[in-house]
Amino acid sequence: MQCSSSEHEIPIPIPKRWKINKATIKFQYQNSAALLKRTSQLEILLNDVPLAQIRLDPQASKGNIKLDLPPLLLNAEFNGLKFRVVQHYGTQCENPCAPELWTRIELDDAIVELDYDYRPVPLRISAVSDYLFDTKIFPSAKLNIVTSDLSDANLTTSSIVATGVALRYDFRKTVFTSSEQLKKDQDNVLIGTHEYIAEFLQQYGVRYEGDGPYLRIMHLPNRKTIRTFDLNGKPLITERTVFDKRFALLIIGGKDENELLVAAETLDVLSIPFPDSPDMQVKGFSMPEIAQYSGKKMITTDRTYRLNSLNFFTRTFRGMNSAQSKLVFRVPADFRVKPNQYVNLNLDFSYGAAIRSDSTLNILLNGKHVSAIHLDNENGGLFSDYELKLPTHLFKGGENEIAFEAVLTPSVTEHCGFIQSKNLFLTLFDSSTLLFPSMPHRVELPNLELMFVNGFPYTRWPDGYESLIYLADANRTNLEVALNWVGMITQRNGYPLFGLKVGRYIPDQYDGEIIGIGRFDELEKSFLALAPLKVGDTHTVPYPTFESWDERKSLAFSMQNSEMGQHQGYITQFQSPFKIGRTMTLFAAQSNEGLQRLSHALWESVVQTSAKGDLMLIDYGFNATQFERFGEGREYVVTSLSAGPTFVTGKGGDVNAIEFYLSLYPWLYWVVLSVSILLMVVVIYRLLHRHQVKRLKQTGDEESK
Repeated sequence: MQCSSSEHEIPIPIPKRWKINKATIKFQYQNSAALLKRTSQLEILLNDVPLAQIRLDPQASKGNIKLDLPPLLLNAEFNGLKFRVVQHYGTQCENPCAPELWTRIELDDAIVELDYDYRPVPLRISAVSDYLFDTKIFPSAKLNIVTSDLSDANLTTSSIVATGVALRYDFRKTVFTSSEQLKKDQDNVLIGTHEYIAEFLQQYGVRYEGDGPYLRIMHLPNRKTIRTFDLNGKPLITERTVFDKRFALLIIGGKDENELLVAAETLDVLSIPFPDSPDMQVKGFSMPEIAQYSGKKMITTDRTYRLNSLNFFTRTFRGMNSAQSKLVFRVPADFRVKPNQYVNLNLDFSYGAAIRSDSTLNILLNGKHVSAIHLDNENGGLFSDYELKLPTHLFKGGENEIAFEAVLTPSVTEHCGFIQSKNLFLTLFDSSTLLFPSMPHRVELPNLELMFVNGFPYTRWPDGYESLIYLADANRTNLEVALNWVGMITQRNGYPLFGLKVGRYIPDQYDGEIIGIGRFDELEKSFLALAPLKVGDTHTVPYPTFESWDERKSLAFSMQNSEMGQHQGYITQFQSPFKIGRTMTLFAAQSNEGLQRLSHALWESVVQTSAKGDLMLIDYGFNATQFERFGEGREYVVTSLSAGPTFVTGKGGDVNAIEFYLSLYPWLYWVVLSVSILLMVVVIYRLLHRHQVKRLKQTGDEESK
């Protein structure tokens, strides 16, 4: 934190189901050795209530702080923990933003300790929306899904449950598991026909009478063993059911696959505190119409957006050290950028009088300075529709961030002069607008980076329509990989994947996008043979040999008999063998343990941000040996390559043969153009020649007469 005054705030999430008994924060700080102890201090506030003040001593510039956070001030929301500094190096004249005015709070090593108990889960269906699956639960969430078997109906219903739950957790890592029995100390979802559910709950002495698509919430039942003794001292062992009120069992029932889907989709869309009953019989369900390339924070072309519709609201920048304000939105991952196209950003803003003429409003796109507005009117002003044109090639597929940074300087800055800062303000109004020009959808694949951005191409339709997850073997491990992929992609895309199918087979001549999951010995060899790293009786492995502008041209390929490590994951992407322009992505490992670790790795930021090209190899570290294997305690090491052939896909997910070959061999464009010009010249020449012959003949006839 720099300058004579500055502050930084971090959120501390407290979910509704936690009752906080004690909260403590531990952190370290370091301040400049040039500060005056008498007039420099660090203040700590919780929800704007001061908790402590610390003198910043230049003689002891490092310090450790342990501070209790009063539970009464911690609300069931994101609580603001604010660090505010006031720092000076002189008693009379000083530069308010001198470089020696700084204090560092080492938040990367800070620890928040919470002692809490779980509150009883309220037995109402609406608890799903405002209590159970709460974004504020940290550091991660988990859910177990119980089914009788892995039929296609149970697979797809499990996927729908996972997509709805992950969407509620928003950005929070959510680990999904699947089993035949309930797991203790966590929430569970039970899916099945009414007959199966009634039989399952009978072991806990719970009566069940579902009818039609049915939802029910109850406390988590457990079988508890009780050991007693008879009068002769002989031990007697009995079991009885106890209900763990800290956790919930959600029941999704129906008589067939269609009713199960209706009940699961209804559970996913519950978003207001209704109903207040512990069970619900669903009579019908419908979803709003959706369009391609829609989803969380997604914008479309040729539509003018006011910034307040993009969750950017009027912001006033004050003083010489105001923080940036950011506008975050998404653009389709497959936008094809054309030359000389621009995004129109029209700003409405005002700024104060008597500021120095070197003041500016800087505009940053994805962290890079791209434009600035000169605030050169000493009388201030109010401006409407100030137009900025940003080239489309500066934007990227997926999430983009436009940041506004006000640099305001007072007009009087003489040595020891009074510096007036109250007039230093700039207000950016949310009536400002953003407009993207019309852009075609055409992109070169494979590209795993786009999949981790928002699930493209599997979310071309935001609900996953025309996409299939194929399990090479119907087992719990493969299902857990599918559920965690579905959850992760749902959070990235912001829309439940109701249109996604999960099954044990790929339909004949399937023309959609495909995800394949399984061990190498489970996956079809014909699929593995299409991958850039071919796993089979003899492996074909790409190795980068030298640095090149074209990564594919710097690869050597080794044919070998070897084995992949038991603790390695493998993600690869290539063109679908069933349809030109469609995509297949494989998630594979040598063992079930490797697949299970891969399902957890999908949630890790180091894996998501390292994705690129068409091949990813993920090494897993272990707590006992990770420091020796990878150094610095890293848990995952990711290797990404572009090693296979590319293809082009369009808006509909496919391209015709002509478009395919022209995109695969760009030089064909010049051949076609040259041939077209040559044919046109020949045709024009023949027409002119015929016309000339005709005129000469007419002239000869006239002379003969």
